[in-house]
Amino acid sequence: MQNLSIYIVLAVFSSIFSSNCPTQVEESGMIKENIKLELKQRPGDAPSTTDHVPHEQLDQNSSRDIYNKFAAWLFSLEHVVEKPSGISLPGARAACVSASYENPNPKAFLVGKEFTHIHPLPLGGSQHLILPNEEANEVVDKGWGIVHPLNDQFTMGESHFLLLIFAPRDKEDLEIIKTITERSYLYALNRL
Repeated sequence: MQNLSIYIVLAVFSSIFSSNCPTQVEESGMIKENIKLELKQRPGDAPSTTDHVPHEQLDQNSSRDIYNKFAAWLFSLEHVVEKPSGISLPGARAACVSASYENPNPKAFLVGKEFTHIHPLPLGGSQHLILPNEEANEVVDKGWGIVHPLNDQFTMGESHFLLLIFAPRDKEDLEIIKTITERSYLYALNRL
């Protein structure tokens, strides 16, 4: 009974002060907003990429298993619909905000309601997405991605960047890539 009382008190205080406190990912896997993106340094050398369109990662790509785990996670997010990409290579899988979602952020989309797409195997696992400046800088500074060669034309001086996020190579990378992708997802939902 005492544990239940403590839980109720914590729940009440949490609801009162939640708007002033940073939030995080809950144990349930529910994504929470308002936390600063802080990443660890990506181990190893950066992968090779093209410097033109199509903008692709040429090595250090995902295995089929890691690719499938990432895609399953991405397309299970609330308000996300999988579609063929409207802007990428044939076979690229786009994550789009559902048409029924109210108040999406128009600055967060690559085309239509597509906020990211995963490039197809065998050179797959990398993705393009948009992040606000501060978060994009964290991703690039820590070696998890690079600015797209057409960023300036695409974002037209706005306060965000179009990035190529490197493919997850293993389970540890996958967790970092999920964190980065969550930020783009929240940006698309207008919750950052």
